[in-house]
Amino acid sequence: MKDVLKMAPQQCDLLQPQFSAPSNNSSSHKYPEGKEFAVCLVHDVGIISPSLPNIFYYCYRHMKKGSIKNGFKMLFSRFSRQFNPFFNFEKLIELERKYGATSGFYFSVLNKGEKGYNYNISDLACELKNIRENGWEVGFLGSSASLFDLEDIVSRKMKLEDVLRDKVVGYVDPFNSLNDPENWIILYQAGFEYMAAFVDPVNHFGERVCYPFRTYDPEIKDVDITVLPLNVIDCNASESFANANLNDDDIENTWESIKKIIDYVSECSGILTLRFSSEAMIGNGLFFYERILSYCSKKNVWMTSGKKITDWWRSFHT
Repeated sequence: MKDVLKMAPQQCDLLQPQFSAPSNNSSSHKYPEGKEFAVCLVHDVGIISPSLPNIFYYCYRHMKKGSIKNGFKMLFSRFSRQFNPFFNFEKLIELERKYGATSGFYFSVLNKGEKGYNYNISDLACELKNIRENGWEVGFLGSSASLFDLEDIVSRKMKLEDVLRDKVVGYVDPFNSLNDPENWIILYQAGFEYMAAFVDPVNHFGERVCYPFRTYDPEIKDVDITVLPLNVIDCNASESFANANLNDDDIENTWESIKKIIDYVSECSGILTLRFSSEAMIGNGLFFYERILSYCSKKNVWMTSGKKITDWWRSFHT
């Protein structure tokens, strides 16, 4: 399971939020409705249309398990959204609503032929509208096509906003670009209010901090981008979580690690940011995600989107 979840490096105790521990003061953070800590739920939507290799892989898995019906559904997934397991926004919304949670879906805005292109954002107007009207967030998923290019990222952001018919303030960083202050400035100038990013534990606090922070450049001072450190990230989830060869020990060991992280963040009255891509929400991945939601819901926790976390955080840190 090492390639499934990306957490803190091995040389430190990834389960101890050491930089956040001194802030363990319940009176210093007043979460909404008297909640004791928060969980920020992030879904990057990089894949909606499964590739032919993916289709044949999942079809084989279903057939191997004797699920002929699901195998045939997978074969038709490229031609009908009804059979597409990656086209699961409503399913995730209903699942999160079951546990009193909301989240954010972050979409890429790519042109045909660009690396990573999988869908045309203009074709998803109804889906984006449904996400927004349910009270869930729609955000921007970064790509190499617009990295460090202000004019380009503004153009793509505006296209997403035109389809959504609403403002977009959240950015998910898949490239660890937090290391370069130039990218903070570009995101700020483009109108983003926060970024969810994997924080380099060498140059920054790493996953051992469980609170947001604001970017700072010594030349231009406060850039006013709130950073939500990604504490748990699924990696290669569509392949790893769906791997039928995973044994119960693999899953349980991963679960115990995540449960300890949740418990530590709870003790710190902190904020845990979970990034699970929408394409991971099948098979073991969906089961695992619901297990996290169920465990968190039994605590006094606020499970919500990046925008709501950022708005709340900024109300105390302006």
